[in-house]
Amino acid sequence: MKRPSGRGAAGKGPARSVKQAPRPKKVKPRVQRALDRRAPKVVENPKALLGLHSTSTSQLIKSVVNDIVLLRKPHARRLGKKNPVRPFEDATPLEFLARKNDASLLAFGSHSKKRPNCLTLARTFDHGVLDMAEFLVSNFRSLADLRGSYRAASFPALVFCGDAFEHSADMRVVKSLLQDLLRPDGVGVVPARTPVDRVLVCTAVGEDVLALRHYAVDGGREGAAPPPGPRSLPMHRRGGLAEIGP
Repeated sequence: MKRPSGRGAAGKGPARSVKQAPRPKKVKPRVQRALDRRAPKVVENPKALLGLHSTSTSQLIKSVVNDIVLLRKPHARRLGKKNPVRPFEDATPLEFLARKNDASLLAFGSHSKKRPNCLTLARTFDHGVLDMAEFLVSNFRSLADLRGSYRAASFPALVFCGDAFEHSADMRVVKSLLQDLLRPDGVGVVPARTPVDRVLVCTAVGEDVLALRHYAVDGGREGAAPPPGPRSLPMHRRGGLAEIGP
């Protein structure tokens, strides 16, 4: 008697096993919510800011990053862990953190002998670095000095002074970067009925020095000039260390 040849009962061919289609994995609710937040929308989410610092930093530059995060609240997050990042040499770690935290704006603080009190501001698109600017900070005074002089929910008025913002390509990028950083999302101009009790003035002296001052508006006596508040973030662009301002 011959052994079975392995063919089917009808003898038309070898028997084949039917593979079942894999069942789709069930997505956890918190994962689905995170995916929905990052999905394309008709009206995009507000631009989020991520503040972080390097392995080598100073207390001054930490305070600068903390104040920038406060200006961007509630759409801001501060990372307390040290990050060994050199943005201008390799921006991959920043892009990874921006993707992980769903942030399109970055404020990175570092300190070294050659680049003391260094602040790097970056803007991303599709979680890739689009624009980046480096500043050396001096004459810094914290926002804690202005506590109680303005409301946290108020709109800051932005004023840019200096011909460099119009004639220099690099300064035009810096102006656009600061507008994204300091201006509330969806607000091109301050509404007429919105009370303005603080003003952020950015002054460019040439193409190397940039001063950022925070003014508190006094709405008391009619016709009285608003007294300026203490300076909050005077900064110098890369290449200049001259001190300016009153």
